[in-house]
Amino acid sequence: MKKKVKFEFVEVQYFTRHGCHVCGGCTDKVNILCEVKTGQDKGMRICEQCLQAGKEQVDARLQAHAKELEKGAVHMRSMARYMRTLVGCLEIPTYEALEKANEEYVKANYPDYVPAVARKARRRTYCRY
Repeated sequence: MKKKVKFEFVEVQYFTRHGCHVCGGCTDKVNILCEVKTGQDKGMRICEQCLQAGKEQVDARLQAHAKELEKGAVHMRSMARYMRTLVGCLEIPTYEALEKANEEYVKANYPDYVPAVARKARRRTYCRY
C-alpha cells in the first residue's frame, strides 16, 4: 500500500508567493498555505490552483511536473559537463578593471553623480561562493 501524504493548512510566516510541489507553479500571496507539517515530506506545498482543480487532477499535475523536472535534470547534467570543460579556459579581467570601467561609465553618463564613500564601504557581495 502506498503511503499517504497529509496536507494541512498553515499560517504564512511572510506574505509572498511560495512554490507548489505538485504543479511547479506558485501560490498567490495568501495568508494560509496548504503544506505537509511533519515527516519526510515536511514543507511540501500545494497551491490553491491545484486545490481548485480537485483531487482528480492532482495526479496528472504531479506526473506533468515530474516530467518537466526530468527534462530539467537532463539539461542540468549537460550544463555541468560543459562547465567542467571550461575549467582552466576562462580569460577574465580583474575586479579592479571592472571597478574602473564602472567609474568611467558613471563619469561619462552621470556627470553630476557623486559616489558616497559610506555606501562603498558597506557594499556587500551576494555571490554564493
